[in-house]
Amino acid sequence: MRRTADKQKGTATIGISLLLLIAMTLTALSSSRTAVMSQRMVANDNRAKQAFEASDAGLNLAIALLSNTASPYSNFSGTLSNSTSYAVTFTDLSGGNCRQIRIQSLGTSDDDSATRTITQEFARMELLSSPPEQPLITKGQVDFQGNGTVTNTE
Repeated sequence: MRRTADKQKGTATIGISLLLLIAMTLTALSSSRTAVMSQRMVANDNRAKQAFEASDAGLNLAIALLSNTASPYSNFSGTLSNSTSYAVTFTDLSGGNCRQIRIQSLGTSDDDSATRTITQEFARMELLSSPPEQPLITKGQVDFQGNGTVTNTE
């Protein structure tokens, strides 16, 4: 009788060990899956940041062009040193004596898997519809001698 009971104790130990091994395997697989997902999320976030930075670089170049060049503005694109790229488009929204331009910059990550777009509008309103060629601007007092004519066309 005693020999049969010893065999049954060994069977119970093997069963419990097998259950513990299965539980540890499932835990390891779950941890591995979580680590892979975390790594993918970090990589996607890095690509999104690359695309945003490329788009921002394109927008900054477009603003510099807008400040230093007369219209019409031409669309342009470029590649940065880290292999990210941008494409900038200008849209003229002007009407009346208000000059309005929309700049849209599309940035792409180095592996072309992520894109980000930044859009900004600029408006410039002329204070006078037809400003004089030689305006008189003064602070304080102005003395005239002789004859003069002041014409206000508005």
